[in-house]
Amino acid sequence: MKVRKDWDYKRAQAVILHQIGQPVREIANNVGFSKSTVQRAIVRFEQRGDYHDRERSGRPKILTERDLRVLKRLTTGTARESSKELAAELSEATGKVVSARTVRRYLGELGYEYKVKLKKPSLTSAHKKARLLWCQEKKDWTWKEWENIMFSDESTFFIHRNKNVTKIWRTARERITSDCIQAVQSGAAKVGFWGVISAQGTGCCKLYSQNMNSQLYANVIQNDLIPSINMWQLEANGIYQQDNATYHKSRDIIALFEDLSINILPWPAKSPDLNPMEHLWAIIDKKLKKTPIRTIQELNERLRIEWLSVESTVCAKLIKSMPIRIAQCIKAKGGAIDK
Repeated sequence: MKVRKDWDYKRAQAVILHQIGQPVREIANNVGFSKSTVQRAIVRFEQRGDYHDRERSGRPKILTERDLRVLKRLTTGTARESSKELAAELSEATGKVVSARTVRRYLGELGYEYKVKLKKPSLTSAHKKARLLWCQEKKDWTWKEWENIMFSDESTFFIHRNKNVTKIWRTARERITSDCIQAVQSGAAKVGFWGVISAQGTGCCKLYSQNMNSQLYANVIQNDLIPSINMWQLEANGIYQQDNATYHKSRDIIALFEDLSINILPWPAKSPDLNPMEHLWAIIDKKLKKTPIRTIQELNERLRIEWLSVESTVCAKLIKSMPIRIAQCIKAKGGAIDK
């Protein structure tokens, strides 16, 4: 390298000037070195007979391969603490003093990232079994079946978002493993939103301030769902999807669906990730974040605007993703999917 050659040349000059009796201070001024650098060059030549730097093998690694295996073991399962806590545990396990910064650096090299836990419903073995069975029954459905499904969902939107999130160390592949998911919890001031989509686009929507119940849901069915069905002309072939909320299963609601001749798509419990509406909520939420919302009135207005601005092609694309969602769920044996 050019820099090394320049330094070697100047060191050689320094040694020669020293040999002809020039004082160290003058040598330093002549070659542009500090006095200490000149002295080290002279000593190196007297001891080794040359003025070159020795070849370096690189900075020794703080953690050995065995130490890295210990670190990976500490960063699996439910033990995915902060780097400070991991450093303390690693120091105790290896007998080495390891800093949080070192832990972060090595975890990065191992492919780990410090990420917020995904919020997903907690799935029991019974939930997974039911999800897997449902997906196996639908895995051969084609667009002909899916284009007649009307997907619905209720979501909650906040003026001030809840900051109760948990961050953990995980790899990209561990994004949806059970250890890396934060169970969804309810509670907080909210604006409720019911919406329905089909392959033809968005249908009617309903915003509400109180908690959803059977009476309010009956109102939604009559005043929002029925007009949507008529608009899409799905009276004969349409099938309505809803989740398993208690008010969806009340006697009054079941009787209402029968009276209105609305066919219902059976749905596995705890399965919002199978519903393409979940992705649509994320799209709307992202748009809402672009400008501040300070009042409930502003939030209601913005929600209506964003709902009406969703293009029909977006809804069709989301519904066309159903075979992919189903395949992912089957691969996960009924577990949560990343879709």
